[in-house]
Amino acid sequence: MSRPSSDLHLERLKKAAKRLLDACRAGNPEAILRVQAALPRLRQIDRERVPAIIQLADVHQAIARESGFASWAELKRSGDPLARMLAAVRGNHVRTVRQHLAEFAPLASANVHAAAALGNVNALRRHLCQDPALVSGLHDHWTPFMYVCGSPLPRISARHATSLVACAALLLDAGADSRLPIPEDDSDAGQSQQPAVFRALMHGNILLVTMLQKRGVASPAAYLQKWIEAERSPDTAAMHQTFAEFFRRPEVRAQFRSRRSEVAAKPGIGAIGFADPMEMQQMRLPNLIGARADLWTAMLDAGFNPTNVSTTGRSALHGVAAYAPAHLVEAFLARGGDPRVRDADGRSVLATAVRAGNLEVAALLRSQGVEDDSSPIDRLLGACLAGDRAAALALVAASPDLLTSVSREDAEVFVRAAGRGNLNQVQSMLDAGFDPNVEGEGGATPLHQAAWRGQLDVVQLLLDRSADREIRDRLYEQTAVEWALDGADRAEGVQEQCLAVVDRLRR
Repeated sequence: MSRPSSDLHLERLKKAAKRLLDACRAGNPEAILRVQAALPRLRQIDRERVPAIIQLADVHQAIARESGFASWAELKRSGDPLARMLAAVRGNHVRTVRQHLAEFAPLASANVHAAAALGNVNALRRHLCQDPALVSGLHDHWTPFMYVCGSPLPRISARHATSLVACAALLLDAGADSRLPIPEDDSDAGQSQQPAVFRALMHGNILLVTMLQKRGVASPAAYLQKWIEAERSPDTAAMHQTFAEFFRRPEVRAQFRSRRSEVAAKPGIGAIGFADPMEMQQMRLPNLIGARADLWTAMLDAGFNPTNVSTTGRSALHGVAAYAPAHLVEAFLARGGDPRVRDADGRSVLATAVRAGNLEVAALLRSQGVEDDSSPIDRLLGACLAGDRAAALALVAASPDLLTSVSREDAEVFVRAAGRGNLNQVQSMLDAGFDPNVEGEGGATPLHQAAWRGQLDVVQLLLDRSADREIRDRLYEQTAVEWALDGADRAEGVQEQCLAVVDRLRR
């Protein structure tokens, strides 16, 4: 009799854990950084001491965290998709939720906590109508309200963020207690007893934080300071001080006030709360750090390690390579940033720059002798984002089957371009042969995101290229018209544009 696939998966993880332990004990810096990124306790220890003290249990815990679980024991019970998804939310594992969102989406109709975590307000309303007591029901000591605040979906799009806001409002109206702290997790003392609103802040859902404060929920600022202190180590103390001093400068504060005013005057900005710096850069929105070479340089000089891979699956160096100018990446490299570091998916820094269309940084890395291991699909996406239609068409001509293996992650690049309203990028992708009805990581098509943002020109282009207006997204099960109506209601400043999209889609 063959063994269950779950057993085989666990055996593979056990072997991977043994290899990782051996690499750490041998002093392999990438292996040590990987484990330290997952375990705050080990981040407090000098890297040179880790090989002598690391145990198999530490590596098991790190792998469990990378996989979206709070513990190795929980990972071993991972045959249940619901348990796996909610564990990923509790464990703050953005990458796991994003990569498996299509698999998790149907869970909203079956479980109130899943509906809350996925921001499915209609499913959540049905659960509460059937049993109002579910508003305070617990799943691994978390209430539905906690799962709303802990959801990483704001990192996918503003539509997902606003849906979580609607879920939070529904739960509060039904009697949810917003004051209950997230229960202590013994595996991570620095994450214990968090206010639920703090989780929303950490995922960049400023819209939810603002709504909760208007409802009388205490600001997470005090806890944020406490959390920073708990996470601080001798290696990072100077970096935190540098960061604080930078944002206390009068000229910096004045600049940010000016940029906020500029953004507030633009339509539709009120509902955009991306935590992805690359997306903010492409939207031409002010970013907390952005491409400020002086701040990054000071942080690097103070001991900031740009190669640590966070729960998003990327290192700071990957993020900067995707959107920053070459001189900023040069500063990283000059201060010891290793251009050979890979993200949680195994993608190199150079491949990340190529994929994002940051051709200047890609050229810099090649000139430094970094091997270009970007894939054909990385190069195709990068050419489209850079507006190089000729290069995109040449890549497809050279590899006619290139688009037959497009992943949801690849498709998400197309979906986001449509949401941004970048007509040139969308045109390049369509001309290259991308399916106008392709589904991204968030479960939506390019037409859905363009409709929600009121991007009428992009909507028209997609319709001209056979986009199907009747397709329902995977997460909310709505058509593009319904997304446009939702945008008119929630995407501040674009009501008129969204209604124009509704009119066009109904013709």
